[in-house]
Amino acid sequence: MNKLKLSLMMVTASIMTGCLQQPQNSLTPAQLQTALLEAENRMEEKWRNHCTTLIDNQKTNYAGLNDIKSGQKGLNRKLDEISQQLNEQPEPVVITSPSEPAKSCPTVAPATVNDKLILGRTEWIWLEPVNRVFRARVDSGATTSSLSAHHIVEFERDGQRWVRFNMVPDDDVDDSYEVEAPLVRVAKIRQASSDELDRRLVVELTMKVGDFTDTAEFTLTDRTAMTYPILLGREFLRDIALIDVAKSYHQPKPEPIQGRPESAPDADVETDN
Repeated sequence: MNKLKLSLMMVTASIMTGCLQQPQNSLTPAQLQTALLEAENRMEEKWRNHCTTLIDNQKTNYAGLNDIKSGQKGLNRKLDEISQQLNEQPEPVVITSPSEPAKSCPTVAPATVNDKLILGRTEWIWLEPVNRVFRARVDSGATTSSLSAHHIVEFERDGQRWVRFNMVPDDDVDDSYEVEAPLVRVAKIRQASSDELDRRLVVELTMKVGDFTDTAEFTLTDRTAMTYPILLGREFLRDIALIDVAKSYHQPKPEPIQGRPESAPDADVETDN
């Protein structure tokens, strides 16, 4: 019996030793390098396709954002046109019989109250340097007034600092108007979307809203993404105007000065409309 157990143990040990001593297949250095290169190429191709997909998505999102901005600008202009048409509707004519006393027509809203201008949320602004009229947004939440400008260049004239820039109108055309004005100061504007300070040059221009003519300081910045090329801030509005946000174009549209040439568009300047 002991001899039988011993024989079985020897047979089992032989089988296990044979299994352990079976030769294993191994890769040569060249084969290993080839496998690594193939894996690296597959990974690189995967990331390249991923990056291409991300770039295509960004382009699509950017194009969609531009379409939304264009649509918003068009909608705002339509609303302003409708508001202006409503404000310019003729007064109704009241016909009365001879036996009845004549009825008075509705009174027109005054342009001033206590010697202060009444301004709507948008108004027509005449600028003296170009003798032209532009639409402007009235915003008491902004400290300074601003003007849409491109190609801003500082230069010296008779020992004084001046600024040359191209004013971009609100029309959907590639036109702009070159303006030269003395540099008043340099303002640092804090953006609402960040804590960074934006350095802006400030010029003083003669302007007119309704029948009121005065000089005002404007910071020069790119406003082509905005609906209006001009913004009137509270530094100009203080002590001279009240705002009726329910209306637009409360003041009459100024007319360019007769007999004085209007500034011609500078067609050679490219704008980012």
